Amino acid sequence: MKNIFLIILICLASITFSQEVKYNVSVKFPTTQDISPTLGQQMQTTIKEFMDSYSWTDNVFEENERIEISVNIAVTKIVSSSSFVATFQFMVSRPTYNTTYKSQILSFVDEEVPFTFEESQEISFNENLYSQNLTSVLGFYTYLGIAMDYDSFSRNGGTPFYQKAMAVVNSAQSGSNDLDWANSNSEGRYWLIDEILSSQNTGFRECYYKYHRLGLDVMSKDINAGKKAITESLYELEKVFKIKSNSTLLTLFFHTKSKELVSIFSEGQAAEKTEVASLLKKMDPINAAAYNDLQKN
Repeated sequence: MKNIFLIILICLASITFSQEVKYNVSVKFPTTQDISPTLGQQMQTTIKEFMDSYSWTDNVFEENERIEISVNIAVTKIVSSSSFVATFQFMVSRPTYNTTYKSQILSFVDEEVPFTFEESQEISFNENLYSQNLTSVLGFYTYLGIAMDYDSFSRNGGTPFYQKAMAVVNSAQSGSNDLDWANSNSEGRYWLIDEILSSQNTGFRECYYKYHRLGLDVMSKDINAGKKAITESLYELEKVFKIKSNSTLLTLFFHTKSKELVSIFSEGQAAEKTEVASLLKKMDPINAAAYNDLQKN
């Protein structure tokens, strides 16, 4: 009996620590709409249970290694009692070596997403077989977040998960009426993955690796070496800028990293600040004022 109990404990521990993603889900409906008061909570619970139970990778993660993904769904339009349009915000973070700091690796907003959901509905997902837009969108961005996390720990480590994200795109194109899956939409999900996997944009993925693994993960031991690697990572990103100055990858990177970069380089030598600020203003002119302030401090 004691041996059976021990086996059960080992199995439970395996389940606890094998789940690779830690999810936080928030669903909000307009307060003025006449809908079931329990629908939002049901949707939130159903999505979290689905995301937590699905096996996204074949790898085993320790508790402190799990990828943290927050999904905020703000319903903007109620088409019917089971049909909706919403803004989805995805935020993904990874731990930083030898610190309690969590660095955001993805912050992305997808607007005007149509989907259906009914009370007491079970939701399902298969990356190669489209079933519903809700789980396809959730699966796509989960694979994107996992891929970027893997890229941040090992050079091009996220390739299998970018390919899975593209498989979701391909299956959704045949069944969904959501135009953001179409390859005719230059700002849609297809082109986001296509640009990341393009041989022309290897600088983006190299940037993520150097920025995190050789930069942030080193800073607790050698802050100057870490900052130097982060500066070098920006020159990798500049290669993408030189090819296509309005690349979606640049928007994705700076929407996620601009504030962190200002924080990292707020202390340091004037020459270092000038070099970094010049690079950032060129590639991310929208946040030029913040980078100008960086030089002044």
